[in-house]
Amino acid sequence: MKKTNIYKKLLPFFIITYCNCIISSEDTPECSLEHKAGVWFTCIQSSKLSDSSQAKYVAELHTRFRDGMRFYHQNILRFGIGYPWKECSLWLGYDFIPSSNDKKQTFELENRLWQQICCQVKTKKGNQLGLRTRLEERFRENKHGTALRLRQKWSIRAIKVFDKVNVHISDELFLNLKRPPDWAQKTTVNQNRLRVGLELLVKNHWTLYIGYLNRLIPTKEKKYMDHILEIALKHYSVYLALETKTNKLFIFLKNPLHLYIKV
Repeated sequence: MKKTNIYKKLLPFFIITYCNCIISSEDTPECSLEHKAGVWFTCIQSSKLSDSSQAKYVAELHTRFRDGMRFYHQNILRFGIGYPWKECSLWLGYDFIPSSNDKKQTFELENRLWQQICCQVKTKKGNQLGLRTRLEERFRENKHGTALRLRQKWSIRAIKVFDKVNVHISDELFLNLKRPPDWAQKTTVNQNRLRVGLELLVKNHWTLYIGYLNRLIPTKEKKYMDHILEIALKHYSVYLALETKTNKLFIFLKNPLHLYIKV
């Protein structure tokens, strides 16, 4: 009963968060909306560091294309360490991000440090409601200053709506807290991402996510709305152990993977 009450209390906050994104277009002209399309691919590995450890890790690889799949846009290499705290978890992480924003495919590099808190509650029917707050410190190569960005995400995961299929809905609002004048976006609202997708249980601990992402980016000149196809392969509940014995290195990945290396 207590968890259900928490769920009901958090729901109005999620609605307010999404409405904030819609009304916070600042000085952007109402009619200047440009539509774009893209495809994002993601691979995610997440688990405990060991069977006896409470700490978790996450490793992610993102590859993103724009204008359909005609132009490469961005890669994200992400690694984070988390630890449970009451009904939530606390995380620290790092992102390495090479990206290209023009058709000439000139590249720029960004490094990010981030801290986040994730909370999750379940309803009586087993559906999951998630809330994530992330603070990012962003550093752009050959640019001055550090940008601070707050990301507020809520999600609803309906368990087994169909056989082995979950429905996942989320919304994430990005806010610029500190904006270096020579490279950061000038609006307070950085962007909003609304996701709707299906999560298929492929095998034990493996899921395949296919969904639609609507991304709204307000700038001082115009609004950009991206329509993105997302495909993600996720692997959970696997622990990694390293052990060195004389001239042999054993790397053990609990089911379904086993790897043995001699050195």
